[in-house]
Amino acid sequence: MTNQQENNEEGGTRTRPQAPTMVIRGQAIKNRKSITLLGVTIDEKMNWKEQEARAIGRGETWLLQFRRLAKVTRGVSAKYLRRIYISVLLPRLTYAADVWYTPPLI
Repeated sequence: MTNQQENNEEGGTRTRPQAPTMVIRGQAIKNRKSITLLGVTIDEKMNWKEQEARAIGRGETWLLQFRRLAKVTRGVSAKYLRRIYISVLLPRLTYAADVWYTPPLI
């Protein structure tokens, strides 16, 4: 086991012991910075930054595609855009949000 330095919130550094390598049936399991399980990215500090960035990126991609559908002259009607929004976009963006999303305190 080796020690690893990291920056803390006060601007200083502290030494943190590195997690030991896990061995199962003689097979070494490597430590990773993050892992994706059931579409949710979990990082080693459980601060959900990667999951938030991924959700924002997916939302931006959908927004651009949605804009293409909503053109005034040759686009889809508002009725069908609302159906797509409710049935496809909202479930995709809010998938597992109760696990990783913390609303801002006002």
